[in-house]
Formats: sequence, C-alpha cells, structure tokens
Amino acid sequence: MHAEHLTLLAAELRCIGQERYRLVNHERMCLNPRDELVPIAEFCGLTWQELSRFFEHEQFDASSNNKCLQKVSPEARDSRDQYFDERRVRRWELLLPQ
Repeated sequence: MHAEHLTLLAAELRCIGQERYRLVNHERMCLNPRDELVPIAEFCGLTWQELSRFFEHEQFDASSNNKCLQKVSPEARDSRDQYFDERRVRRWELLLPQ
C-alpha cells in the first residue's frame, strides 16, 4: 500500500516538474516556521511580510509531531521505520531530506 501510493505521488510530482512545487517537512515547520516559510515565500514571489500576514494569528505547535507519534504504537513506528529503510527512501526522491 505504501509503495503504491508513493510511486503514484512520485510519478505525479515528476510530471508536474520540481520547479512548480516545494515539499515541506512538518516537524521542521513546527519547530522553525520562519526558516521553513521564507523559502516558500520566495518561491511564491512573496516577501516574508506578505506571507506572514496570512498566518499571523496561527499558533505553531512544536510538540504537535510528538503528540501524533504518541498515538502510534511503538510496534507500528518500528514497522514504518523498517519499511522506509535507506534503499526505499532513495527510491522515492520525495522522501529525501530537502
């Protein structure tokens, strides 16, 4: 199931062209929203000030990723981590660190 979804997503992204999208890491976004959003603002042709007004009242929660992980059993996390080993991560470039 994971493989099929990732293969389809990777194919769609290749068709779109890397110059037309940016991937965002949820954990880094929560920890350092400005560091993650400045390049996105530039990609969209916006200044940081223009982009920041859209979420000025938004509260970024650095612990949200941990809360989500706590709902997943250690066995399920281990299974996920084993599935997404180094070989598979290389197979789908969208999983590589940006």
